[in-house]
Amino acid sequence: MACVVGGLPLNRRAFLGAMGGFAGASALARCSRPPSSTDSGLSSASGRPWGEVPAGAAGALLPDARRPSALVEVFLFGGLSPWETFYVVPEFGKPQGDGPWAGRQWWTYQDDLALGVPAVAGACGLGDRPMLQPYGVDTAGVTVNLGPFVYPLRDRPDLLARMRVWVMRHDISEHTGGVPLAMTGHRRGSPRMAGFGTHFERYYRDRAPEARSAPHAYCIFHRWPSLLPNSEVATATGLHRASVRPMAVRLGPQADVFDQRIRREAVAGYATDHDALVRHYAQQFRAQVGPAKRVPAIEDFSFARTGIENYEALASILTRDVLTSEKVDACDQLLGVQPDDTGTSLRLATHLVTMEREAARYVQIVEGGLYPDVTGSGYDTHFDHVRKTGANTIHCLRHLVSLINEPGERDPRKLDLDKHMVLLNTEFGRTPGPQLFDPDVNFGKLYEIPGRDHWPYGYVIVGFGGPVDTERAKIVGAIDGEGYASSYASPTEHRCATLLAMGIWPFAPESFAIGDIPGAGSELDAAMMLREKIFGYRG
Repeated sequence: MACVVGGLPLNRRAFLGAMGGFAGASALARCSRPPSSTDSGLSSASGRPWGEVPAGAAGALLPDARRPSALVEVFLFGGLSPWETFYVVPEFGKPQGDGPWAGRQWWTYQDDLALGVPAVAGACGLGDRPMLQPYGVDTAGVTVNLGPFVYPLRDRPDLLARMRVWVMRHDISEHTGGVPLAMTGHRRGSPRMAGFGTHFERYYRDRAPEARSAPHAYCIFHRWPSLLPNSEVATATGLHRASVRPMAVRLGPQADVFDQRIRREAVAGYATDHDALVRHYAQQFRAQVGPAKRVPAIEDFSFARTGIENYEALASILTRDVLTSEKVDACDQLLGVQPDDTGTSLRLATHLVTMEREAARYVQIVEGGLYPDVTGSGYDTHFDHVRKTGANTIHCLRHLVSLINEPGERDPRKLDLDKHMVLLNTEFGRTPGPQLFDPDVNFGKLYEIPGRDHWPYGYVIVGFGGPVDTERAKIVGAIDGEGYASSYASPTEHRCATLLAMGIWPFAPESFAIGDIPGAGSELDAAMMLREKIFGYRG
């Protein structure tokens, strides 16, 4: 049986597994229901509320003034190249005198007059800005520059003053494993592999006021269907209950279907009678099972049904106009006109975390780019690397910076880096050198314009605001001249530390364990190590 839940296609098995919610139980549910004897609000290991800081461990949390109220994560799907963006060292890979590594990293695609980095940057509005701008010194003492494809950020010194660049490394070179690891902090196949929003939904719902009716966590997907097989882990629940699945929203043609379903147009005119009949059958089935037995699937179904009956709040938030993307041309006819899901998703995410009432605590955007490749991944640049990376990155950052308050602006409808944290995440980077194909063997002429392959051995992710103040705006880690990270964090460490930065204790059977943090001997030891390594807070 094929069906669509919250705009996402599911097969019969997946649908049955997601019965706890319309696109996850938080979709239409009254998210404020406090934990009960049949709920999963308690950590099975400690007996304390899930995510609660243990007694005596409050010192591992960040100062209140640096603990953000919400996190917006832009997941640059496919693998962002650092060599033209956030980690440019022109001393590495020089065309002359750098041995076997000559012509790599920054230098790989400089010479092509039509498709090289200078030409694409110019077509995308670089103007008279310099190609490179020094940013900071990495852990190895090497000066790192910001490249031309992040010039919208370079135009905002206030954002650079609150920007932290983390060097990352892992050993998974395929999307099928890299995406789950980067999104969840766990390797594919782990029972604890839960979407990051699931942790937020569970933590904040358990502590929300009774009157709240909107989700705490959302995941926004672009329209490209091929994004889903890897990125569906963004809404996975792992060992958590289905009722804390984050709200999934997919843009594009499915947005109209989503709009119809969220407003329950299929039962218009008799919704009250329909709901009463469903409640009757659900109560009848519950009585047959026995009131003394705890049956999680029944409880999740009842929770979801309550939310469906109280759909008005979510329908008023996710209106058709905020889900509609206009067509734009980002770079002076370089790649043409495309539906701007990037701009739509960034505006929607900003709206969700800045709402006056029932604002979200976490929004993840699975950013497929304005110009995706044949698989729907905007940053998976096996071919046409420079144009795709340049146009997509610049377009995304233009929108992002326009939605963050400038100094003194104080627009409540925009992101405020004293209240909100922004994270640019990705599953890996791109190879330091070119990826070349024989057009007679590999997909005809598709790869005649060269690109870069997957590279998990040294890449970067970037954060702004929240715990990143001016003292902690720096590069953490280092990548050497061969493209390998010599000092780095793992996706697991970063995910764990980010939960901690939000005030959520990350150690529980459903989330992370001490063994996930190398060198830690206790939960408190692990928390203090992460606090310093990832966010720079000592003591």
